[in-house]
Amino acid sequence: MISWFLWGLLGVALIAGAYSYFFLTGFREMIGCHIGMNITMTASVLGIATGIVFAYQFPSIYTVVTIINTLVAVMIGVLFGSLGDFQTVISGAISGIMAGIMGPMLGAMADQPFFLMTCITIVSIFSFVVVCFSVRLEKEEQKGASENGMEREKD
Repeated sequence: MISWFLWGLLGVALIAGAYSYFFLTGFREMIGCHIGMNITMTASVLGIATGIVFAYQFPSIYTVVTIINTLVAVMIGVLFGSLGDFQTVISGAISGIMAGIMGPMLGAMADQPFFLMTCITIVSIFSFVVVCFSVRLEKEEQKGASENGMEREKD
């Protein structure tokens, strides 16, 4: 019973990540190194979430779970890092490595994986909302600044 719920929470976190990725592709031209690093660090929570579920679901093959989860987390980090420049891709790969190794460790040591996965899902959704909101807000600020610059040129 609890394993299906964990898979469901992982699905919710991955859907939130996919929605955020497709939302952020519309702002690709304005994502620089700094906001790109924030995006990749936020996406690394997905690697932690997959590691927790995999480690809880397959405890007897911990080494294989860690290797597979590290590869999945690196792919997620590189995918989100590709929204920015090359430095952001590197940041995504490195944060994916860290999350890929950390996730199974947390999953193996968690005495209440249900509570841990619920908290991670809530944190990941909140983080994606904050990142998407900040990127959108930055675009509106840039748009407002360019309009103010045009008004000053007319005067």
